[in-house]
Amino acid sequence: MALKRRRLFQKTNFKIASILFAALALFSCYRLSPQKPNADYSRLIELIRLEDRSTPVYVFNDFSKRFDRASHKSTLDYIQKRKDLIKKIRKELGGHSLLWELDDFEQRLLYVPETREEYAALYEDYCEEVIGFILEVTELDNPFTNIETLDHSKPEIPQENGVAVFLVHNLAREYVGTYAFFNENHQKKVKIALRGRIFIGEIGSYSSMLEINANGGVNFTHNRYTIWQNSSELPYNVLIVPIEETLHIALRPQTETAIQRQLSTLEKKSYREVEKIVEHWMSIEEAIVGGLVDIFFPRVVSRYLAEFPPAEIKESVQSKFRIKKYRYLQKGIEVVRNMGPKAAIGMYRRNPGKFRDLVVTGVDGSFHL
Repeated sequence: MALKRRRLFQKTNFKIASILFAALALFSCYRLSPQKPNADYSRLIELIRLEDRSTPVYVFNDFSKRFDRASHKSTLDYIQKRKDLIKKIRKELGGHSLLWELDDFEQRLLYVPETREEYAALYEDYCEEVIGFILEVTELDNPFTNIETLDHSKPEIPQENGVAVFLVHNLAREYVGTYAFFNENHQKKVKIALRGRIFIGEIGSYSSMLEINANGGVNFTHNRYTIWQNSSELPYNVLIVPIEETLHIALRPQTETAIQRQLSTLEKKSYREVEKIVEHWMSIEEAIVGGLVDIFFPRVVSRYLAEFPPAEIKESVQSKFRIKKYRYLQKGIEVVRNMGPKAAIGMYRRNPGKFRDLVVTGVDGSFHL
């Protein structure tokens, strides 16, 4: 099946566009005819509720040496269940106690394409419409280069500035961990390589990689793509992705600046301390993005969906309150509702620390990282 690749709308400064609105008659490329009604994407809700598919599986990228905690834990769980494997290793090493260390770890992404043409086309159109709407109402710059429904292995990643949006049905991680086992006195060693595959469960994500150089400076690198999957137990989680990820990507520079500033105050940057600060600020970003989604999703429903069950929204949002990275989400929703979306975005872009104080400071005036 050949699925089309399309350019997203070009980057637009909406403040300038609003100023020029009065001069539309001067430009032949603008039409003064009534605006056509918004498309109805209610059919998407039915399609998302269909049974998930786990095949066929295509390779998204090559293996790279990058550790993943969830995959590592899955491998350790597998080893602990394989009593026969442990017994064989212990026999070969000639000892009763086993010591081990992770010798090497590499991973790559796999994906299940959306092969149902109606589903693929409808979801791609929905994402493009919603991205355009969010950029219009927030007056944020467009961070995307293109949007593409994937149907082949190892897609080309655009090299121009910006982020490519890749749409898939399901996303998985394949990994190979090499583990070295020793006996008590380290006189013998056995290496085993274990390969595994797990479906990630992340419906949308955008990664920033932090690097600390030799002189203690902090730099961020980014993937030039974001992958969005159209499968979830709750359609709400799929339908908010173009809202959520557009806002994450647009606000990420401010989050990274805040992380750099806080790290610059540390004399020694231990892994644990760096991880603590990064996780804290990502939780703050989740709080403002979640608050904005709370405002904007009902507007998306009114424009592009005939209706959507409020109970599902409540169920999905409340389920996040129990997850650590969403620990400030409830307060973030409250703050954004009180401030309004534009004021909240403006504050975060000018001074993310000030927004952080609003969602983190307790009612007793205390502050906890």
